[in-house]
Amino acid sequence: MFVREPGNKSSRHIPGANTQTEAGQAISGRQTQIKGTDITAWLKAPPVASRFNILIPVDGTEDVLVFNTLKGTAALVSSDRAAFLKSGLSEACGERKMWRHYRENASAPLPVNDADTDNCLDAGLLAGDLPGPNEGALAKLGMLVESRFDDERAAQNLLTGLWHPKTLKLTLSYTAACQMDCSYCFQQGRDLLRHHDPSLMHSTVAFVEQYLDEHTDIAGIHLGLFGGEPLTNIDMAAEYIEKIRHLALQRSLAFNLSLTTNGLNLSADLISNWVPKGLGYLRVTLDGPPKIHNRRRPGHGGQPTFEKILANLKMLTGIKGFGIGISINIDSDNVDHVKDLLDLLSSAGLKEDVEIILELTLPSCSPRANAPAAVVGRPLPDMPEQGRLLSRALDQVIAAGFATPPFPGLCTPCNFVQSNNFVIDWSGNLFRCTFTMLDPALAVGSVVEGVGAKNEELLQARHATSACLERQCAYLPLCGGGCRFEAGLRTGDWAAENCPLLLWDEVLPRSIAHLFALKSVSSRETILQ
Repeated sequence: MFVREPGNKSSRHIPGANTQTEAGQAISGRQTQIKGTDITAWLKAPPVASRFNILIPVDGTEDVLVFNTLKGTAALVSSDRAAFLKSGLSEACGERKMWRHYRENASAPLPVNDADTDNCLDAGLLAGDLPGPNEGALAKLGMLVESRFDDERAAQNLLTGLWHPKTLKLTLSYTAACQMDCSYCFQQGRDLLRHHDPSLMHSTVAFVEQYLDEHTDIAGIHLGLFGGEPLTNIDMAAEYIEKIRHLALQRSLAFNLSLTTNGLNLSADLISNWVPKGLGYLRVTLDGPPKIHNRRRPGHGGQPTFEKILANLKMLTGIKGFGIGISINIDSDNVDHVKDLLDLLSSAGLKEDVEIILELTLPSCSPRANAPAAVVGRPLPDMPEQGRLLSRALDQVIAAGFATPPFPGLCTPCNFVQSNNFVIDWSGNLFRCTFTMLDPALAVGSVVEGVGAKNEELLQARHATSACLERQCAYLPLCGGGCRFEAGLRTGDWAAENCPLLLWDEVLPRSIAHLFALKSVSSRETILQ
């Protein structure tokens, strides 16, 4: 569930308007889009269906799961009631007018029904028209809102929360070293000997301290250990944890820690020591059963790595207080072997202790002798193909009964456009995104010199969401305008439109239903939270 800051209810800001005069002009201009609707009546109308509602039919029943993407809530309702909650317009009042909805076959062409969407901005439904007694519950879940204006304001507050989190997020890559030679590694070509020395560590901690002094609205610090492989230098990791945690405690700030590791150097003693210091999440990659994983992710001498990683994960199962995510980088080379990996995890007793994270292999690496054919010489797959790949993998995860996040894919919403978010590499340079670390031209400063103008320039990529707002897309809370790195790969422009709508169409009917465990729900009108 996404956590948002409460909006200022006294403010009536219209998307795209910077002053009260502009807001008035924006309202006036909209009268041409809302056929036969007086704007005063529009603002004072009874509750309407939230535009962040999306509908998911439940297989084998007449029930519908209504999911509100803004609140992260769901209600299982009859199909008749669901019709009154139908919202989530993907391209409202544009060239193709359609309801954002789900089909039994997500790969089928989208039907267009102009009769349903002719007055799409004026398609709010009166709460009094809803059959049954649950209007109050639906309003509490955010599926009914006071007016279309409130939904517009919620979208703006949403973006404010996405762009300006009150947490200083530090992804710390203090070493480029790694024991593995992954075939698709996006960091190929780096100098494996680069790492922080005591002087650079001092500068890094000083940068964090100064940043906190200059940004007094920050309420917490999240420290993510990254690499290279962070556990090739455990002493440095431990020292950074102590120093950054101390800065947080000095200022009464929340502190939490995550670790992204290849898993080869994991130990129960290490994790038991770090959990009380804030470790909340550990992430390891296994790309399939041993035959596939060892080919894609071998050691530098070609030695297998699967068995060692699995054994290390099994040692952690008795430790409480943190979560384990197992990432699978999906492409056509391994997509149909997810079940084989999950069977092994179940046999190892890990099913109840891990969640499965599905991500697409980015084909931005240099060709390698051991690289999967799926990522050599191929452009980035289009959104429908990405959706189909993720769906094939997700179906296996669901069938095996493993937990998985509801929104598969990288960084949802994108870290690239978030204030107070920095990746610090092994040279002390600052970046907006881990995938940009090997391009010095994309550095936004350094821990020695501070944050430069390039940071603000790249943050302008936030404006990619203007298309999402214009289309009133219900997926905005989930994707935040799409991955900026992927937009750059496709077009060379970080601020270009990169809409994952067709990807969501493929995966969300599966992942959301799985999240809310509909198989165990038999009665209608059940409210799920």
